[in-house]
Amino acid sequence: MRLLPRIWQSRHHMGPYAAACVAALAESLRADLVTIDAEFSRTSGLLCPVRHLSG
Repeated sequence: MRLLPRIWQSRHHMGPYAAACVAALAESLRADLVTIDAEFSRTSGLLCPVRHLSG
């Protein structure tokens, strides 16, 4: 998988760790991104569905 280009594109919307480990991977797998982080769930520019689980 080539995640680096997508991580670079996402740098203005989220930190590099989140972009690399969560968002870019979910996008490449065409999977939903599931999070309990309300702020992260409102991140703009994601190319995958985001499901926020309230805790």
